[in-house]
Amino acid sequence: MKIKKLKWLSLLFFGLAGCYDFSQFDNIAVDPINSSYVFPLMKSKITFKELAEKGGTNTVAEQHPGSNMYYIEFRDTLNDIGSASELFPSIPSTPPYSSNFQIVAGDIPGLNIGDPLLITKSFDKNYTTFPGAELKEVLLSGGTLQINLTNNFNHPINGNITITSLENATHAPLIINFPVTGIAAGASFPIVNDLSGYFLNLYQGATYNTMRYAVTASFTYTGASSISGGVDVQFSIINPIYQRITGKLTYSFDLPDQSYSIGIFKSTILAQQHLADPKFSLKFINGYGLPTNVSFTRFEVEKYNGDLFSLQSNRTNSGDLQIGVASHNNLKAATLSLPGDTTLVLNSANSNIQDLFDYTPKSLSYDATFNIGNAADPSHDYFINSDSKFILQSEIEIPLSGWVITNNI
Repeated sequence: MKIKKLKWLSLLFFGLAGCYDFSQFDNIAVDPINSSYVFPLMKSKITFKELAEKGGTNTVAEQHPGSNMYYIEFRDTLNDIGSASELFPSIPSTPPYSSNFQIVAGDIPGLNIGDPLLITKSFDKNYTTFPGAELKEVLLSGGTLQINLTNNFNHPINGNITITSLENATHAPLIINFPVTGIAAGASFPIVNDLSGYFLNLYQGATYNTMRYAVTASFTYTGASSISGGVDVQFSIINPIYQRITGKLTYSFDLPDQSYSIGIFKSTILAQQHLADPKFSLKFINGYGLPTNVSFTRFEVEKYNGDLFSLQSNRTNSGDLQIGVASHNNLKAATLSLPGDTTLVLNSANSNIQDLFDYTPKSLSYDATFNIGNAADPSHDYFINSDSKFILQSEIEIPLSGWVITNNI
């Protein structure tokens, strides 16, 4: 049994010695000799480039700037993780709110017959969207406002209905006037309005999830009989489509059994090997404007013999990837103009990943849980866009440097 230190692709590769121009990467080759060297060579020669390509289309071999060492890298990208179209597909239609505009004696002190009467009544209605959510504002890209006013007074009325919670692009409330001739006694006034481009303001004073509208009625006071009756108000928002939601929300979802094939070692018959300072990195691109963290509940490597090897983290510095149910890796939130960008790394300084490649790993896999929002955070200025999602870019980097133990070397 012999131990041989290797500085692969630097000065020595499995017994290959001499001076080479390493810029001619494709031309560096190992002639077939004893298969116990490292690789069971099935062709007359195998180049280092061919060796890397055995890992598949996501595998590259490259030399880092300023380094005389080559690295083999496995890269993969997962798109559309936890997309808003799946987690928050739509906000629901409002229930059919029903209100009754009535005038009481206290509303008309000191009026005489023939005096004009102008009265406004406001109504607040709770609007529940997502469980536990406290919404402040919704920018709408679609939906329909439906209102029906029925005049139960014994005379015509003029006036308007102001939807305080619906604001245009300048944040002015939507005001819909009654017909010029008024609403006749016993008649109804239906209203249908497209909501594209409107803001739904759900923060009223100290409360969230609150829909507010107001009815203003005007007519001439002719005595007690003129104020009996009222106006029935039926109000609803049908099939609202959001472009952005602002408020406080929380949501958790699992990302189970994410696996990465480490195909290069399917050609090796090493008894033992060791690669210096391999690295696994995950880059999270976060489209949610909410505080978010991710927990890795399982992080394992499967060897070619079927055994499992558990990766463990041992440091909590910024940028270190934490493993464990109780470990929360915080992700940068998006801004209105840019997604958040966070890179987490496992290396030999913060984990036992250096032991991962000692016995021909076949694949690396993990389970993760994403936690969107923070219930303890009092802010209601966080947001979700209709196209919010996570993109996960992963990379396994293996430096071609280390040692190998084999027979007959």
